[in-house]
Amino acid sequence: MSIYTLIVLIGTLMIIGGISLAATPLMTFVTAGYFIIILFLLRVSSALSGRFMKNVTTGLLL
Repeated sequence: MSIYTLIVLIGTLMIIGGISLAATPLMTFVTAGYFIIILFLLRVSSALSGRFMKNVTTGLLL
């Protein structure tokens, strides 16, 4: 009984570990996507607010 419980526990941990390993690149991709969207919104808002802010933002990005 205890051996069976141990096998189930190890299997569950392995499945959770596999899911977390598979989710890590996905989370990195999502975080990068959010970062790109935020940068894009900054560029658009700076372009709308004027030339001076656009120059400051592009200066920070470059």
